[in-house]
Amino acid sequence: MSIEVKNLSFSYGKKQILHDISFRAEKGEFLSVLGPNGAGKSTLFRCILGLLPDYSGEVLINGHDIKNFSAREASRQIAYIPQNSTPTFHYSVLDIVLMGRTNRAGTFGNPGKEDEQASLAALEKIGIGALKNRSFHKLSGGEQQLVLIARALAQDAPVLLLDEPTASLDYGNQILVLEQAKKLSAEGYTVIQTTHHPEQSYLYSDRILALQNGRIIADGKPCEVLTTELMKELYHAQVGVVSLFDDAARVCIPAEFIDQKGNRQ
Repeated sequence: MSIEVKNLSFSYGKKQILHDISFRAEKGEFLSVLGPNGAGKSTLFRCILGLLPDYSGEVLINGHDIKNFSAREASRQIAYIPQNSTPTFHYSVLDIVLMGRTNRAGTFGNPGKEDEQASLAALEKIGIGALKNRSFHKLSGGEQQLVLIARALAQDAPVLLLDEPTASLDYGNQILVLEQAKKLSAEGYTVIQTTHHPEQSYLYSDRILALQNGRIIADGKPCEVLTTELMKELYHAQVGVVSLFDDAARVCIPAEFIDQKGNRQ
């Protein structure tokens, strides 16, 4: 399942937010959209999801314009995982995941046995089946994020959009969530995340798309995109990108701590 964005532009009134955005993500690919606050990352996701339909250009799923899909049809193609979700009522974990099945049962329909089995299978797939009867409100931030990913899997959509999935999580939970997202891409899901973390993008992504002021300024393999020159341009900061472990990882360090040979002082 591929998703392609072609020549997408969007404006709030007279203020243009996105400028001629074009990219394609293939089945089994983990794509990170990297950029500072205000770059247009969230607006891009809202356009793809149909929440901001007044864009110019196209969003194609396997070559079909998503504007021609009903809301239910679109939800069977693309699942959205927000940064966080705090339901008003104290739902159980299983109840939260069952909400991902509304595209099958309908908004006011009662979930059936098949929906429950699919939801339990999604929880097991993510490795949190033991939490099924716990209150969602009483979980850690990382556990809540995994539940939202399980809900997306229960939705049975092949494209997963993760909006800054590690925001507000401690380091251990960040790794836990990213490892699950990477595992899902390896199983054939098309995974697109927005992020503020260059190092995490390098470690987990197959591709990085760098977005600045609503424009793509770089798109390629992590080793091609995560460079000192690009990070300076993207964040307007004096930083250096240092390679570690024979380039298995790269980290961004303020330039004042790096000598002329690229070593940490």
